[in-house]
Amino acid sequence: MNRNFGTTLRVIGLAILIPVTALAQEDAQEEAQEVMEFGNAEKCINIRLIKSTTVLDDNNILFYVNQQKAYLNTLPRKCNGLAREDRFSYKARSSRLCSSDYIEVLMSGASGMRPGISCRLGEFQPMTKAEADARKNPEEVRAEDAEILLPNPEEMGEDESGDPED
Repeated sequence: MNRNFGTTLRVIGLAILIPVTALAQEDAQEEAQEVMEFGNAEKCINIRLIKSTTVLDDNNILFYVNQQKAYLNTLPRKCNGLAREDRFSYKARSSRLCSSDYIEVLMSGASGMRPGISCRLGEFQPMTKAEADARKNPEEVRAEDAEILLPNPEEMGEDESGDPED
């Protein structure tokens, strides 16, 4: 009987291990699906990968997923108040946030936060973090990218040879 008990435990252990292994493989496939070539719009992204979001305006939201990658979601219609309130919530029907899902602008009021207008998401356009950051702060130009304009020598009181004029 002791021998049968050991065999039974092994069978139970395998029965538990097989579904766990299958789940781990599904997670790995799902995450591999998230790693794609930049430039191809996606209908959905994995919610577990979202690290932060940035509202750009009433039509665009950046979803940062890791140190190198982000997604730009351009809403199909203007979402009034999104930029002003700069915060939203979402409820996804699965572990993925999709272009068929809606966000809800969170409005601040005297009694705290309250739900505002609901807006449908668009497709998720993958981009590098650097591209996303450039969209977030378009007016900020990196020093190495800035064109340096030198004054005309005549304006500096010098002739074209570089010698000071008398």
